[in-house]
Amino acid sequence: MSEKNTYFLFIDILRLALSGTGVSRASLHAVLPDEITALCALAVRHAHAGTLSVYIYKNHLPVPQDLWARLHRQAMLSVYRAEHQKQLLHEVCAAFDAAGIAYIPLKGAVIRGYYPDASLRTSCDVDVLIHPEEVERAVSLLKEQGYRRVKSNFHDISLLSPNGAHLELHFSLREKLRQADPVLQEVWEHATPKEGARYELSPAFFAFYLYAHTAYHFLAGGCGITALTDVWVLEHRMGISMDVAQPLLQRAGLYPFARALNELANLCFSGGLPDDRPDEHSERILTYILQGGPYGASGNRLALQKARGESGCELCALRRLFLPYREMLPLYPVLQKAPVLLPACYLIRAFRSLLDGSARRLARRRALVRQLPDELLLELEQMQSRLELDAQL
Repeated sequence: MSEKNTYFLFIDILRLALSGTGVSRASLHAVLPDEITALCALAVRHAHAGTLSVYIYKNHLPVPQDLWARLHRQAMLSVYRAEHQKQLLHEVCAAFDAAGIAYIPLKGAVIRGYYPDASLRTSCDVDVLIHPEEVERAVSLLKEQGYRRVKSNFHDISLLSPNGAHLELHFSLREKLRQADPVLQEVWEHATPKEGARYELSPAFFAFYLYAHTAYHFLAGGCGITALTDVWVLEHRMGISMDVAQPLLQRAGLYPFARALNELANLCFSGGLPDDRPDEHSERILTYILQGGPYGASGNRLALQKARGESGCELCALRRLFLPYREMLPLYPVLQKAPVLLPACYLIRAFRSLLDGSARRLARRRALVRQLPDELLLELEQMQSRLELDAQL
């Protein structure tokens, strides 16, 4: 089976899972015993081991014992992680309700409930947004319940629950997208209070944030097939059309990207592949997504950086290191009382980047960038330009 046919079969399996059908006679003849390995590797890469194992079981596909054991283990780990994330969300919501800390559950924490089966929408963490000024109080509260602060990022604090589940406590939705970030910063203007201290995003802003977050990962090397299934579920299960977010998407310069993603999602999961194959542009996007996995492939990421100039790596590293004062504040609370310590905090960040190997990784990436083939660079540059994502850099 060619790589392209493996991709199309994987899409077909996901379409059947989203529709609740589960069995495809056409697909039964497409998979041979010696071709199942590539399909399993693709499913695991995109966190769909459970989806594929159910499909294999229902269709009685022959799978080597060792491969089936690995696939089944990955599926069980996904179920285990999902249960712990469900418990984490319940604990965090209850704690913030009791303390009166306004919060908004984001992304998978919301959309997962609209999938036919929660196992179709796995994730590595739970995302919750709070106001920046509540960060230290929220972190202290969670630490009292056994949570451990792991690291800080430009828009979130990462914590680990007592059972090992991962929480990303966002204090901003900023994605480092030039045109989109000003719109993302308006998030609380598009939120309405619900029960307790919980707030809920408007349908338009929820859709907008989904596309904006996907664009961020897309530019970082890939967004994974979950981005496409989310787009489809958004419209066909949550009843939120992309059109409702069009004004926000246009303001943010993301409308061409969102439209392309929406069309591809409908082609994959409503029309079905490979009978109605995508055009060359859509197929390039689909290949890019499937090659990358949920967090992007290093080849994709490096090629995009080189396509926009070899200084891309250095610029991204400098931006991550020298954050604006407002974004440094949640990471270094001492700045609240002593803003003059900002240069010292920059030095601490630089020193830590040396200790954790960031500088060495950057040097290795620069060497790899120079080895990328020109035809790949041209393809990705054309795709990025057609989606009008270059304006976000």
